[in-house]
Amino acid sequence: MARRETGFRERIFRILERRLGIHIYRIRVRRLDLTAPERARVPESVEIRRATTDELREGLRDAELGISETFLTGALNRGDHCFAAFDAGRIVAYVWRSTGIAVHEEDVGVAASPPYVYGYKGFTRSTHRGMGLNVALVAFAGLEYLEVGYTHLAAFVALYNLASLANSQENGFSDLGYAGYFRWFGRVFPFRTPSVRRIGFRFIDTANPRQ
Repeated sequence: MARRETGFRERIFRILERRLGIHIYRIRVRRLDLTAPERARVPESVEIRRATTDELREGLRDAELGISETFLTGALNRGDHCFAAFDAGRIVAYVWRSTGIAVHEEDVGVAASPPYVYGYKGFTRSTHRGMGLNVALVAFAGLEYLEVGYTHLAAFVALYNLASLANSQENGFSDLGYAGYFRWFGRVFPFRTPSVRRIGFRFIDTANPRQ
């Protein structure tokens, strides 16, 4: 019965998003000083560090990584950073971090206010899943931002993405509230709960940023 109810809720949220254009996300936060759990045991052959611009541009040739030239150029111009896991010199997993306004969709941006850094676009190759690479990357990136005055990571998960919701909780994230946006006559209207507002996390109509 519980599984059936979960599936029903998932379908409802997908309908709201795809047919009505209402996007609702759960906002989660994580302290940057948290270490990776014991289960995240990175193989000795894997190196975790911040990826260089040249390494990311090399990744453009690998379609599996899902990094387009448009995305990469925009992210680098904003000052976003990519933290990656390398195996034999090849990127096998990555996460992105932003302290500015990151792009979510063409007309929607995302941002958080200091001391929160925004985390987005994580990926792990199918050959390297189950190794805890994402968890290790989250912890590694957190320490770097901790050194420059940030204290927490903020991210969002779609309410129908049950696997990510469960994974986030296991990795030290806690629920903060909800945020999202809807479209009406070509305009984007963001919304958020008071707890999310307090940390400055927000979706932004990039065509009307002061809305």
